[in-house]
Amino acid sequence: MSVFNRIISLFSKNGGSNKTAVEIEEGIVTGFTGSPEVFFVQENVTGFDKYAFCSCSSLRQVSVPGSVYELPEGVFSACSALQSVRMPGGTLKKIGPRAFSRCTSLPAVTVPDSVAEIGADAFSECTALEAVLLPRSLKYLGKRAFYGCSSLTRIDVPDGLKRIEAETFGNCASLETVVIPESVGHISANAFSGCAALKAVAVPNRSAKIEAGAFPPGVAVSRDGKAFSNSVPENRDPDGKRQGKKAPAPGRSFSGKENRRKAGAPDANRPEAGAAEDTGSLPSVCDGHFAGNDRIVTFRAKDYIKRLGKGAFMGCKKLRTVDLGQVVRIEDNAFKDCTAITVISLPETLSYLGQGAFTGCSSLEKASLSAGLSVIPKNAFKNCRNLADLSIPRGTVRIETGAFENCTALRSVDIPDTVREVCPGAFAGCRNIERVGKPEGLDLRDAFPGCRIVGINADRSIGKLSVITDDAFAGRSNFKTFRVKDGVYRIGKRAFRNCANLTEVTIPEGVEEIDDEAFAGCPDLEKIALPQSVRYLGERVFYGCGKLREVTLSKGCFSVGAACFAGCQSLEKVGIPEGVVVLEDSCFSSCVSLKSVRLPSSVTQIKERVFKGCSALTEVNLENADEIGCSAFEKCQSLREASLNDSMNDVKAYCFAGCSALENVSLPAGLVTICYSAFRDCSSLVFPRFPAGVRRIEKLAFSGCDAFTDISLPRSVSGDAPFWLKKGLSNSCSISA
Repeated sequence: MSVFNRIISLFSKNGGSNKTAVEIEEGIVTGFTGSPEVFFVQENVTGFDKYAFCSCSSLRQVSVPGSVYELPEGVFSACSALQSVRMPGGTLKKIGPRAFSRCTSLPAVTVPDSVAEIGADAFSECTALEAVLLPRSLKYLGKRAFYGCSSLTRIDVPDGLKRIEAETFGNCASLETVVIPESVGHISANAFSGCAALKAVAVPNRSAKIEAGAFPPGVAVSRDGKAFSNSVPENRDPDGKRQGKKAPAPGRSFSGKENRRKAGAPDANRPEAGAAEDTGSLPSVCDGHFAGNDRIVTFRAKDYIKRLGKGAFMGCKKLRTVDLGQVVRIEDNAFKDCTAITVISLPETLSYLGQGAFTGCSSLEKASLSAGLSVIPKNAFKNCRNLADLSIPRGTVRIETGAFENCTALRSVDIPDTVREVCPGAFAGCRNIERVGKPEGLDLRDAFPGCRIVGINADRSIGKLSVITDDAFAGRSNFKTFRVKDGVYRIGKRAFRNCANLTEVTIPEGVEEIDDEAFAGCPDLEKIALPQSVRYLGERVFYGCGKLREVTLSKGCFSVGAACFAGCQSLEKVGIPEGVVVLEDSCFSSCVSLKSVRLPSSVTQIKERVFKGCSALTEVNLENADEIGCSAFEKCQSLREASLNDSMNDVKAYCFAGCSALENVSLPAGLVTICYSAFRDCSSLVFPRFPAGVRRIEKLAFSGCDAFTDISLPRSVSGDAPFWLKKGLSNSCSISA
């Protein structure tokens, strides 16, 4: 039998003991009562429950006992007054996810030498955190571990850490200094995004993979730890006269203080002030070398320049003229957000173009591509909104997703006969394209979502519509009814979203897919008939259609996406056919008029929040569902009874919380655990009969169940069950085992 100790070790502001206490079960701190300000426990403590002190807004100081091996998930999260944390060395090995998240008064943290793992969001949004000392023992630092620590100015990544995860230091707006050891071999995308004060970073490991967007635009990144410090010897002719700088050995990058001056700083003695002329006989421009340099106006690559590195000129807002000479490779994001470039001509020598190479070049009007370039990569010219003159040469084989996305000035595209694949979304959002020429047999079915073209033929004539493309009619208010034409097989994402006056839609047989948010936010939509051909409904398809009253799904429909009908406040009746297996997250949440649902025997999984907030729902059959997610029926205030499938082994957190009319529940024969707040505030519930195998009843599982009187527990229930059952119940309720 468990033993509960209430240890009065929490103190008031004047130093005297108050009526607060920690709750300890067999050495595990499970929670607290009152408003503790100081936590200091030495005896009998070996660990903590998850979220044991979560949102304890009075807690100011914490001293973790030396016997603790791990600080679990959320243990001190949202302790907004916490100012001091002492953690033991030697025994503590792990700081779990969100352990100190949103401790907004915490100014400094020293992580002891024994800690090997810091979980995701462990110190995220600790906005007062100015200093962090990480140990050499650290082997794993989770995603967003220090995200939003806006006061943090310096971070020394410990030697031994091999990877910096996505957004680990994201939005650390004051971060000025980052020291990265040679052990780091991978820096993920957005690892330092939003670090506005960061100007330069050295990455000693030359083979380290630095993903696109790892650092903000404008941050100078050196791959050898010697940023801008390489000297370049002078070169003289036979008469001893200076001719400039001697080219370094092959493989060296365009670097060094002198070369920075030549590339970026205007010089009155030079032919054109502001021009970046590569006079140093160097084979390449290194990654990020000129990123964010607002002084460069012109770049001319001489014949010896063969490679432009990742982000080499990213964010050079005043760069207008680019001559690429005989460049062979242009890496990812090389000219990203160079908003002044108007014309680009890729040389015939070019054989590789990186992803996003010219993304965001918003003034670019003309692009001539290289015949030697076989692939136009992902996002290559994305958001080049003024690009009106595009030449795709013969020799191009593949055009990847987003290559010309949102190039809204394009009106015509000619695709040569060498092209074998145009990936979905290659020309997404090019809404003004009117003509497309393509070779016969090339599939362009999903290449132009969000475009106004209604079809594409080999002879360049307009053909029959087969898809209503993404965003095709989004936001229009000039029609009330719409009839989808025969031949359409898919209605794209957001196709009719926010059509404020749309009241009725007719969809013919043949339509198989209705994609995400297709009719979301159509407040006057009252009537829609789904044909038997519809097999797939995406996420949030009818989200917020407040006047929609009745929907019958087709017999062939096998998937109903998350939040598909969420917020349909007038929906009274829904027909779900045999064959649907899963009801996804929030599928019918906040359908406040929905009174009755008949689930077919094929539905075996009801995910999180599916019927949450369906306040009029009185009955639903659950006999075939072997999985019901958290909050699935939370706040279904009219639901009167529930009979659960015997194969279920747990009732998830908040599953029936707030079902104030719920009187009877038939618990499954295989039940093992009743989770946190599962039946909280079910004020009409008569205590259910527990099956023989129940072992665990978690905190507040039946809190607020005011109708309980006498409770009898099977012997299988763990010793703490009487304690947690009693919490939140009336004093007159008796419990026996």
